[in-house]
Amino acid sequence: MSTVETNIVIFSVDDGPGLVARLAEQVELQALGAHQVRAVTHLDISRADVERAVAAIAEGLG
Repeated sequence: MSTVETNIVIFSVDDGPGLVARLAEQVELQALGAHQVRAVTHLDISRADVERAVAAIAEGLG
């Protein structure tokens, strides 16, 4: 996996739709069913943007 590069991250949580709803004003995420969340970056997303998103997700997870 060390050679794979992607802008998509999928992670598992207890309540995917709930997390997406809680963070809707801060981070654009997509629930993939009850327990998975998808995050995607694009060319205009900076490292600082990613760090803010990670902090928001960590806070949203409590």
